[in-house]
Amino acid sequence: MNASKPPVLRLRMADVAALRLGESGLETLRPLVGSGPAPLGHMRGDDYAFLAVNASRSYPGALREVVRSFVFLQNEATLIDCDIAENEPPVAVEWAIEGAESKQLSVIQPRHAKAVRRAADLVVSAARPERDKVFLNVIHTRAAPETGEIDSSDLAGLRIRDRVILFGTETRMATAVSFDVEGPPDLKFLITALAPGGWEIWRAGYLEIPDITVEREAGGMYFESKPGSFFLRHR
Repeated sequence: MNASKPPVLRLRMADVAALRLGESGLETLRPLVGSGPAPLGHMRGDDYAFLAVNASRSYPGALREVVRSFVFLQNEATLIDCDIAENEPPVAVEWAIEGAESKQLSVIQPRHAKAVRRAADLVVSAARPERDKVFLNVIHTRAAPETGEIDSSDLAGLRIRDRVILFGTETRMATAVSFDVEGPPDLKFLITALAPGGWEIWRAGYLEIPDITVEREAGGMYFESKPGSFFLRHR
């Protein structure tokens, strides 16, 4: 890799358009990153798939650590991509998708995002070198679905219709997270980058789900609830 150029986190629109639910999240989303990156977690539901991988070896000498996470919503024909790139000393990083039209990409700026980014020719670039870079993008192959913001200091994500999709903003698994979300009265939550073991879910200050398990292979959890203020902690 040319050291004079920023490392680029890439996707190909052709790979996104070809996505179909497989037997697992790993099988469904592996074509986006190839066979090299080690899986950190994967899940598969009736109409969604999730995969997170450690892609650090794909950027030798350029980035210390890269975690790439994807959620595919089949019914929405939509892929949500969250990438975290870290380095010491900090370096500029770019994100790019090849072969897409501008109307097929939505750049999401998490309210707490540490990286300042701009959209230009389907490339999202960090405006200045920082310790942590979080890139959150939504790619859709038909009309863009209705979305809503998530307010969180721990997570990055968004609401797509009645689905809430949230990713970690650190390369390590979380043991406690909080967020606020508004939307329809019945929501479906997919929270990723969570440490394995038992968890409890609090909403509006009340214990709503006293025991939910995050399997080591999954690296995340799925549950259904109402809009509100949430606190999740590892038990």
